[in-house]
Amino acid sequence: KGKIVKNNLAVGLSLEDVKKAKEVLIIAGGSSKAEAILSIDFNNINGILITDEGAARGMMELLNHIAI
Repeated sequence: KGKIVKNNLAVGLSLEDVKKAKEVLIIAGGSSKAEAILSIDFNNINGILITDEGAARGMMELLNHIAI
């Protein structure tokens, strides 16, 4: 029988490496990632964000709180 194996592989790059890239694919999910996603300076990178509902709702809550 197969067993579930927890696999938390992650790759991290320095900010300098990210800024040198022509395109950046950012994948982040979960409401706990909302603040980190919003901290990304999309003006300095050509980035594509893939996220989930939890992160999207978390970002909306943070942005609504700032706008008030």
